[in-house]
Amino acid sequence: MIKRSQRLTPIARLAERAEHQAAAACGVLRDDMDACSARLEELRAARAGYLGAGAPGVSVGAGRLRETHRFLNQLDAAIVQLEWQLERKRSSFERQRASWYDKRVRTEALGNVIKRSRLAEYRAELEREQREVDDRPPRPPAT
Repeated sequence: MIKRSQRLTPIARLAERAEHQAAAACGVLRDDMDACSARLEELRAARAGYLGAGAPGVSVGAGRLRETHRFLNQLDAAIVQLEWQLERKRSSFERQRASWYDKRVRTEALGNVIKRSRLAEYRAELEREQREVDDRPPRPPAT
């Protein structure tokens, strides 16, 4: 008869594999989120630099002003788009992290069940051996 701990071991390995895969997916999403955040900061810095680039007292023509305004509008639209993407990526990461945590808890619970089962099996084996020793007839005294 197969012991309970032996039956649960393959299930625990599968749970551990699922946990590792979920953790890896979390890492990929975190990297993607970080890259998006870095790109957003670059665009914000570029916008701030572009706004501060004008020299005081220097007149700018109407065409240049329209071009600058159009460029800043495009930059603002790109920033809004990246903020939206970053929020989606953050939300996706949080869902994946919650999924990983659930898998981690399951893996730990299975590990604890296996440990308790092994301990119970060990105790049962000790009790069985003790009963065998107790059931043996006493040895005659040595003469």
